[in-house]
Amino acid sequence: MYHVRVFCLFACCSFAVDWLQLGMTTNDVYLRRGDLFFLAGDTASALEDFDLVLRRKPDSIPALRGRGAALMHVGRFQQAQSDLQKLLVRMMDSFASFCCLVGGCCSSHRSGMLW
Repeated sequence: MYHVRVFCLFACCSFAVDWLQLGMTTNDVYLRRGDLFFLAGDTASALEDFDLVLRRKPDSIPALRGRGAALMHVGRFQQAQSDLQKLLVRMMDSFASFCCLVGGCCSSHRSGMLW
């Protein structure tokens, strides 16, 4: 597990440079680190990072996706289902908002239907 943490520490250092240069938020850094931990097989650390982001921003699409995948990986399917349902609702809300921006708000969106 030590080599996983060293790899993630190295990757996080490069993200810190990106953060300073690109104006990334702290949540962006934790999301990237969570993804790296998950890909490296350190699911517990990935869950910690995704949890941290979701405490700050409960509707974060990337954090819900990451935590849902990590929870499924460790067999916590009920919790994963809850996150993935929230993710689906949030994505549909984002899609509906995008449609309104592109084509103006339609009556079907105002009534709660997308089409």
